[in-house]
Amino acid sequence: MAFEMFYSACALDSDLLVTGVDAIADYIHQEPYGHYEDNTGVGTSDPIKYYSYSQDADAIYSSFVEQYGIDLIQQQGKLHWDKFKALMAGLNDKTYFRRILSIRMRDTKGMEGQEVANMMELKQYYELDDNRSVEVQDTAMNDIFSALKNEATR
Repeated sequence: MAFEMFYSACALDSDLLVTGVDAIADYIHQEPYGHYEDNTGVGTSDPIKYYSYSQDADAIYSSFVEQYGIDLIQQQGKLHWDKFKALMAGLNDKTYFRRILSIRMRDTKGMEGQEVANMMELKQYYELDDNRSVEVQDTAMNDIFSALKNEATR
């Protein structure tokens, strides 16, 4: 609806529509932290994605109700995007959403045996659909097999 308010008169200009959609997408995805220039050309790959607004919608919703008492469904069209992002960034580690993020971000180095197996099972359960690739699955399986091998050689 908001898009139509600003762009309906220019609906026939496809270049303007593409520019408008790109500008909206850039605004939605901008982050307040982590902006730095890397002139080396090294490490310029896409950052690891730890959450998805659509896949994690239930966890985000329940976390807002738990911590802030805010029903996001009732706030649709009322809660400003910037305020939503600020509140989401302020969710504490006890909320469902932050516990899921913690699992996704946890490194298995230093874990052994059953602890690695349990963590890998949790990581697989909470894995984002976008991150399910053959390469990621191979790495996860290698971590499990390495841990089991280390446990067996003790």
